[in-house]
Amino acid sequence: MKVNKKKELEEKYNLLSSNFSLREYRNLNHYMEHRAELLLNWGKKVRDGDTILELGCGDGYVASSVLAKTNGRVNYIATDFSEGMLRETVSRCNSLKYSVQVKKLDINNYELLEDLPRVDCCVAFMRTFFNYARDPQKTLTILRRKIRKKIIVDFNPRKISETEVLKTMKICGFSNIEIRGFFVPLRLYLPFIFIKGLILLEGSFLRKLLTKRKFNCLVKGEI
Repeated sequence: MKVNKKKELEEKYNLLSSNFSLREYRNLNHYMEHRAELLLNWGKKVRDGDTILELGCGDGYVASSVLAKTNGRVNYIATDFSEGMLRETVSRCNSLKYSVQVKKLDINNYELLEDLPRVDCCVAFMRTFFNYARDPQKTLTILRRKIRKKIIVDFNPRKISETEVLKTMKICGFSNIEIRGFFVPLRLYLPFIFIKGLILLEGSFLRKLLTKRKFNCLVKGEI
């Protein structure tokens, strides 16, 4: 990403950081709670004392959800390229009496990625990880060396094929690779009973049908 464009994007999200998720997500609580549940329980489970690294933490709703679900018994490192988003993350977690470590980081800055500590789990709920990353294979290769348990990242299946995603994950050295949909609507409000039904379809044979026009997918790789 060119320096000027990156700076413009950073300034944009600094300005938007206050109440960002409240504006963006019509099913905010269910959306973030589902992300947190997948991080904690999909594949190798997060245990007390584990360290979690989140790339692109936004305004901290996933971080605060995970810390609440674990009663603060995990170490959480939240990263984002926007200082405004990081401030919101600290404020949200502190308001719930949980501590979070934040770090300004862009996943396309490989020097900063190399400086990251070893962690148990890594997650990037960016809605477009494979499109935002300038070189997904290089980014994932660096992250593979930092992780002890698993990584979960998202992708838009209308922009990159599942086949290509699986190939990249294998090349980077991950095992037990799985793909599932993420079907909590972003901007269409639905009662929870309908959201629950959609979630049940995320790992079904209907996944590819539902993602042809809408919804994104997640891929998990383990160590």
